[in-house]
Amino acid sequence: TQIWDFLKSKGLNDCAVAGIMGNLRAESALSPINLQNSFEKKLGYNDKTYTQAVDKGTYNNFIHDGAGYGLAQWTYYSRKQGLLMYARSQNKSIGDLQMQLEFLWKEMSNYSTMMKELHTATTVRDASNSFLFRFERPANQGGAVQDARTNYGVAYYNKFSNKVPTETAKETKKLYKVQVGAFRDKSNADKRVSYLAELGIKAIIKQAGSYYKIQAGAFSSKSNAEALLAKVKNAGFEDAYITYG
Repeated sequence: TQIWDFLKSKGLNDCAVAGIMGNLRAESALSPINLQNSFEKKLGYNDKTYTQAVDKGTYNNFIHDGAGYGLAQWTYYSRKQGLLMYARSQNKSIGDLQMQLEFLWKEMSNYSTMMKELHTATTVRDASNSFLFRFERPANQGGAVQDARTNYGVAYYNKFSNKVPTETAKETKKLYKVQVGAFRDKSNADKRVSYLAELGIKAIIKQAGSYYKIQAGAFSSKSNAEALLAKVKNAGFEDAYITYG
């Protein structure tokens, strides 16, 4: 609730706060001491020991090591330098949550278009995508990434918002969805999802009456849905097709 309360105190609406939190959840699992997993073995540190070493000054390559760190997984050297300088100016640990929130807000305030979009966001998805495209800008910004971050955001919206939820990640607007079969027996649906996961295709189960339907992806662009459909069919699932709604 500290992150939600902080962002709300800055005048953002519930959709905007949820959208931001969904992105931060995807980046760091909301842990201010999160060291990018792929760097733990390389650097010989875990989240806690890396944070302690930076704080104590026994590790002095924080700025240039290229490792993502903290809530927003700050990575680029100038941003990590700014974070480190701000932490020291506040006499706080590099992993202090409140300090990181204040630094995050300082950075966000420099993105005028994004801030305008966040202040006027009417859905979690719109806010989530604005933060994703304009602030986080990971290498992969595809439909599956958008969906995952929106889903996280919607969960926070439903948990913390005082409003009656009026949306879900898949209902904010009409989307092209790839359906990969429907089963009466849930165990068969579970097996299908597991097999798709082994192929690198993330899917969810949606119950519709007495059937368990498998949905893999939801896209605003039909071409993205068609690309996923082709991948699914190439994997041998000829019962796959695209729905819209």
